[in-house]
Amino acid sequence: MHEKQVESSWWRSTCEKDVWGDPPWYILALVRLNYLVMDFVPLDDPFVTLYVNNLYRMGSDVVNRPLAGPPSVLMKIKERVTHNYGWSYEFTGRVRDVINMGSYNYLGFSGTESGCIETVTSTLEENGIGICGTRQEFGSTQLHNELDTMVARFLGVEDAVCFPMGFCTNSMNISAFVNKDCLILSDELNHASLVVGSRLSGATIVVFKHNDANDMEQKLLDSVSIKRSQGSSFKKILIIVEGVYSMEGTIVNLPAFIDVKKRRKAYLFLDEAHSIGALGRYGRGVVEYWGCDPNDVDVLMGTLTKSFAAAGGYIAGRKATIEYVKAFSQGACYGGMMSPTLIAQVTHIIKVLTGEDGTNIGFEKRNRLLRNTRYLRNRLKQLGFLVYGHSDSPVVPIITFFASKAVCIGRESLKRGLGVVTVVFPATPWSKSRARLCVSADHTKEQLDLALKVLNDIGELAGSKYGSVDSIGNLVEY
Repeated sequence: MHEKQVESSWWRSTCEKDVWGDPPWYILALVRLNYLVMDFVPLDDPFVTLYVNNLYRMGSDVVNRPLAGPPSVLMKIKERVTHNYGWSYEFTGRVRDVINMGSYNYLGFSGTESGCIETVTSTLEENGIGICGTRQEFGSTQLHNELDTMVARFLGVEDAVCFPMGFCTNSMNISAFVNKDCLILSDELNHASLVVGSRLSGATIVVFKHNDANDMEQKLLDSVSIKRSQGSSFKKILIIVEGVYSMEGTIVNLPAFIDVKKRRKAYLFLDEAHSIGALGRYGRGVVEYWGCDPNDVDVLMGTLTKSFAAAGGYIAGRKATIEYVKAFSQGACYGGMMSPTLIAQVTHIIKVLTGEDGTNIGFEKRNRLLRNTRYLRNRLKQLGFLVYGHSDSPVVPIITFFASKAVCIGRESLKRGLGVVTVVFPATPWSKSRARLCVSADHTKEQLDLALKVLNDIGELAGSKYGSVDSIGNLVEY
């Protein structure tokens, strides 16, 4: 991994090593053996049968769990049972109260007590729910224009344009920047929306090692050299990375990618879905986290579904770039517009984050999120779990390697009043199953300690502690 030592501060940890990696060979062998002895169906059956019978049905009870209320730090999950080994479920009419460690509610704005309800309700009464038009055809209201301006000002760039869905902000807009005559360099762990958008563009796609600017630069040079040997050249080179990777919890080494981008005359597309609002002194994402100039990133993308607890996404950057997106993006030309109620939610939260609401709630939330994140990560490592990602990332994956052990954590956690996300193949490689936790600013220390006790008990039960035990006995401060 390309490393750069930076000055340590409360808002940013120093450069870390070994935050993500491949499992040792004996783990790979044991995982493969584990699949062989499951004895559901022969391994030489078609892939779909293998996946459904060996994996999905084995743990279908730990996914797609329906909620019975808002995804606050305390939430209700509808209880359901199966009578045919996971092929179908029926509700019992009861609910379970759990501590929510699964929702990406980083700043805690998703609950009814978030302070947004009054603003959203009044906007609903004045403007209704739907817009019934595209941006280019009677769909752009004063509310939308004000949101675009507010997002741009918050990010420190010239202009921005918002869309009603985060996934489509990527999948429908990348093709506006590159085409079949261009080269895309994509991180191997980029989100599906980035993969879909890249494929739809028709560009040549080259995948580089996760968060490795050196490998990316070498692949760029190799691709350009091959193209020249064919008597041609790429019209444009676009590097696509994420701010925080949603399954690994790693934070992009942004200064390294900016350095390569400048030296190699490429463009940089940064997806801040999980980092905007959650990282940086004022919640402005990894650009602020690293102390970089936002103008050094050609395309800033982010979603409004996580820290902002709404829906939608944005593309931000120089004014000329945004005007081009408004004119030629498929999302802008053919897609619908954000609901006024969502705009009210996002607008209110940006004002809270910047202090424009006259309070210090935004500062307190960012402070608590960082404290909670570091405390939970350090305690999990102390308990012996293998935890991927950087210390400041609120995405906290506990690596179990075996899908059966990840399912065990998901199932037993619910029984003990804790909600976590179970992640297995195909969302992750077959040998890197995990339980993913998401930290919220609204989690209390007592809730985190209870979650740690539950996970520790299950970790002992399932034998899913694969981390170092060097720090056992050291005090972890909150």
